[in-house]
Amino acid sequence: MSTAPGGARAAKGHCSICGAGLPETPQITGRDLLHAVPGEFAVHVCSGCGAGNTRPFLSSEQLARHYPDTYGPHRSEGPLAGALGRALAWREFRVGAAGALGEMPGGRLLDVGCGDGETAALVARRGWRVRGVDPSPQACERARARGIDATVGTLDTVELEPGAADAVLFNHSLEHVGDPVGALSRAREAVRPHGLVAVSVPNFGCAARRRFGRNWFHLDLPRHRVHFTERALRLAIERAGLETRRTWTTTSPSGLAGSVQYRRLGGLAVREGPARRAIGQVAGLALIPAARTEQLAGAGRDFLHAVAIRSPEAAGG
Repeated sequence: MSTAPGGARAAKGHCSICGAGLPETPQITGRDLLHAVPGEFAVHVCSGCGAGNTRPFLSSEQLARHYPDTYGPHRSEGPLAGALGRALAWREFRVGAAGALGEMPGGRLLDVGCGDGETAALVARRGWRVRGVDPSPQACERARARGIDATVGTLDTVELEPGAADAVLFNHSLEHVGDPVGALSRAREAVRPHGLVAVSVPNFGCAARRRFGRNWFHLDLPRHRVHFTERALRLAIERAGLETRRTWTTTSPSGLAGSVQYRRLGGLAVREGPARRAIGQVAGLALIPAARTEQLAGAGRDFLHAVAIRSPEAAGG
C-alpha cells in the first residue's frame, strides 16, 4: 500500500514526496517563461528528501490554462517542429528511460502523459501494444492519428485493468503530477508482477539548475509541480511499493539552449507566431555544441532516469 502524502497534504504545505513540512521561504521564485501565462510561483525545497515543490498548489482546472494549444509536447506541427519532435523521441528511446523498453521483447505498455504520441509511436514500431493516457484532448487526437490507443484523462480518472500492463512509462510526465507517489502507486497496480516502470524527469540536482536558477529551462513553472533529485525519485519509487533497479543521468539537447534564451531574452521565442518560433528553435539548435561541451565537463546531466519493477512481494500490497 502506498504511503504517499497525497495531493491534499501537499496543498497544505507538505512535500509531495515524503510528506515533511516545507520551509516557509522558497529557494526559487519565478514565472511562466515558456508561454508567459500570468502568475508568480515559488519552489520550496524539502529539507527531508531534497525535492522541489511548486507553490501555490494549483488545482487541475487552474493548471490547465498553463497548457495552451501551442504547448510543444501536445502538438509537433510544421516541418521543423515535427523533425525536432521525432529527433527528441528517438534520443529518449536511445538514452532515456524509454530505452529500457527496447531491451524487452515487447508486450503491453501504458504510456502516462503520452502527449501527441511521438514516443509511443516509436515504441509501437518495436513491437509494443501501447495505450496512452493524457489530459489533453488535442494531444490524444494527434496520438490516435499515429495509431496509438489514447485515452483522455489521468491515472486518477481512467479505468485500468490491474496487472494488465507489462510496462508503464512516465516519459517527462511525472513532474507534472501533484501526487507523484500516488501516480507511481497506480502504475504499480496496473503492471504485472516483475513488470517494469520507467521514469524520465528533469534532474533538479544538476549543476545547470544551480547555475541558472529561475532561468533553468527544465524548471518550467508552474507546469512542473514536483522537481526531482535522484534521492527524491528513488524515495517516491520506494514509497509506491516499487523496487528501483537503476538510475542514471543524461544531458538534454535543449536545456542549455533554453536556459541561455531565458536568461538573455526573459523567455523563449515561441509566443509571436511561426516565424519568431522558428528563429528561437534555430537559435537553440546553434547552442547544441555548447551543450555537448557541458556534458563532457560533467556540468550538464539535466535529465534523470530510473527503471523500477513491481516485485512479487509488492504484488499484493
